[in-house]
Amino acid sequence: MRFILTACSIFLLPLLANAAPQKLISDSLVDRLPCNGLNESNILQHLQPNAFSIDKHFPIENWSSGGGLAECWSLSHAQRISFFLARFGQADLTDPRDLGTIADIFRGRGDFQVFPAHNVISLYNSQVDFMDGFGHERRFQWDIQSYEDWRFYQPSNANLIFGERDRSQAENLNSFQQIQQDLSRGRMPLVILRGNLTTQHAVLIKRGYPLNSEEWQFDVYDSNFPTLEHHIIYNQDAQEFTAQDIVAPFHIDSTSPIGLFIEDESDMDAIQSTLLAYYQVRCQE
Repeated sequence: MRFILTACSIFLLPLLANAAPQKLISDSLVDRLPCNGLNESNILQHLQPNAFSIDKHFPIENWSSGGGLAECWSLSHAQRISFFLARFGQADLTDPRDLGTIADIFRGRGDFQVFPAHNVISLYNSQVDFMDGFGHERRFQWDIQSYEDWRFYQPSNANLIFGERDRSQAENLNSFQQIQQDLSRGRMPLVILRGNLTTQHAVLIKRGYPLNSEEWQFDVYDSNFPTLEHHIIYNQDAQEFTAQDIVAPFHIDSTSPIGLFIEDESDMDAIQSTLLAYYQVRCQE
């Protein structure tokens, strides 16, 4: 086959030769993210393979603040923010104003924004006093606890204590399909697991894949075991969820089906909007 250079193609050759290469951005979240055609959806299609790795988990176990209320919902909220908005390996946090900004985000009182983090441990273990003025080592615990106190007692949470423990097959199928859709888009669902009407626990679903022709496994961040990944199983034939390693510490039958509720999707929307604004600026640098 021969290629014939026409006058038109000869004219285009110098333009192609001098065209600027497309700018690609890589950091601790994204890998070779193209600036051309940047939008909320394609940002999360260029995630680093280790974007949600265990070494980015908060190095702290869930704790109880009294009255039986633990901090799993708030820790999952803060962990999801850190997965997407913290930039690891870039700069340490030394300015108390930076720490105060992150504290506001964790408390649910500040707009989301991308923030630097040398690593999760240094971020969480910071002893800079930026809140109470009494020299206490805050380490974000108070801020995480403050969000839990607010989020857990919202009237909309009444649905967590009504209905069947394991929810209906139709509800479970809808949840399964939404989780699959979220994960395919690079989103990270925050879910409440209900072992019984008085036992609930919040986790983050990081990824999912089929185990066999009947079952899907979802790997999760579980604040009760921050150095591990635990699992939720969905049985497509029975249309029910189980989570044996997650609910085992609750002293209930871990083999029984559980209820699953997808929560705080609007936070994930806000995270995506924040990422778009951030990378639009990066693309102009």
